[in-house]
Amino acid sequence: MPPENLHLTLLFLGQVEAAHLEAVLEMAETPPAAAFDLVLDRFGRFARKSDRMLWLGPSRTPPNLLALHESLCRESVRLGLRTPTEAFRPHVTLLRKAAPVPRPPTRLEPGIAWPVRHFEIVESHPLPHGVRYETLAQAALSP
Repeated sequence: MPPENLHLTLLFLGQVEAAHLEAVLEMAETPPAAAFDLVLDRFGRFARKSDRMLWLGPSRTPPNLLALHESLCRESVRLGLRTPTEAFRPHVTLLRKAAPVPRPPTRLEPGIAWPVRHFEIVESHPLPHGVRYETLAQAALSP
C-alpha cells in the first residue's frame, strides 16, 4: 500500500447520498471518545478469493478505540445510514492480492506505537490501480 493510503477504518459507510453528507460530516464535530495509544503488533490475513489481504493490527484493542467505533456506529444508525454487519476487527491493510506464504509471521516485536489523537471522515475515489482518499473532515479526540 502506498504510505498515504495506510489507515484504520473505524466505520465503512459505503455510498452516502448527498442529502446525508452534511449529517455525516457533523459526526466529526463532537468527539465521541478520548484519545488513546494503539500498538500494532499482530500480522494477519483475510483470505477472501477476490482480495487476499495482509494486515497489521493490535493484539489488544484499546477500550477507547472500541468506544469510538461504537459511538460512530450509534450515530450512523441514528442518521439512517448503513451499519457494519461484520465484527469490528481493527487493522491496517499492508498488501492486497498477497501471494500465499507458507508460514507468515504473526507478531511484530516490539510493535508500532500509534498515538491516536484524532479521526477523519474520508471519501474514497477508485482509480484504475488502487484508490485515492480525500479527507472531508477531521475531529480531535478528547485528551
